[in-house]
Amino acid sequence: MLNRVACAPCCWGIEQATDQTNPSWGKVLMEASEAGYRGIELGPDGFFPQQSGLLQSACRVRGLQICAGKVELPFADGKRSESVLKEAENVCRNLAGLGVDKLLIMEGIHSERYCHIGQSVTAPRLSLERKHQMVVQLNSIIEIANGYGLRCLLHPGIGGYITYKDEIEFVMHQISACRLGLCLDVGHVFLDGMDPIAMIRQYGKRIQHIHLKDVNTEKLRIAIRDKMEWVDAYSEGLITPLGDGDMKLKKVIEVLKAIDYEGWLVVEHEHSNAELSSVTYDLKRSREFLTQAIA
Repeated sequence: MLNRVACAPCCWGIEQATDQTNPSWGKVLMEASEAGYRGIELGPDGFFPQQSGLLQSACRVRGLQICAGKVELPFADGKRSESVLKEAENVCRNLAGLGVDKLLIMEGIHSERYCHIGQSVTAPRLSLERKHQMVVQLNSIIEIANGYGLRCLLHPGIGGYITYKDEIEFVMHQISACRLGLCLDVGHVFLDGMDPIAMIRQYGKRIQHIHLKDVNTEKLRIAIRDKMEWVDAYSEGLITPLGDGDMKLKKVIEVLKAIDYEGWLVVEHEHSNAELSSVTYDLKRSREFLTQAIA
């Protein structure tokens, strides 16, 4: 497992490729390598250079492998079908050019859902008809990705309409495992009231990519009480380096070993841009935690 530990650009506060406060892509690769990681996710489309030779060479000299790319698109919004599919096509074309073989698919953020961390009961929901329309859109994205040789993995996340346990189960039931795998973000599922260990046991081999976060449960209680938006919650310390929070991450690793998990473990601890001075230190601590947990 230790040779497949990666990190993601969100650790540097990178959520939008065009944000002028982002650190340079070269700095991200350098610090990921220095902290002992073997892989990097691409993050938002356009942050890393699109020239495949340039990025692949930069990763190679730093001992890094690109482990996955992603799209975050509001495919639950039927009115945006054409633009969603066009953007998906552009991202898939870029990923294929970089030699990436896995596409993480997130249902994009909707303002009415963004402040419902851990609030499955009160969060706005789609009608059954709209859920089926969403699945049709998702299948269209999968078709596009397959055309570029990409394996698609659903990434449930905060702010979209595939977040809570019943929403995940609906989509995974509607689309077969041969077409759609699962990227399980253990932090996100914990934040939204699910048991990561039970989810790993439920989906087993369908899980082909793991995101690891740790969570400060006191900060989570405040985020739920105050109906905080995701970016505000993590800026207040909701997400911690691995081992500093309250999740049972050693048990998570134990259960992953039990199902013979062979994919990447991707460390994510979201920072605001104001906290970038601690990124390398935090990444090293998370890497050290995993070294001990996996041994």
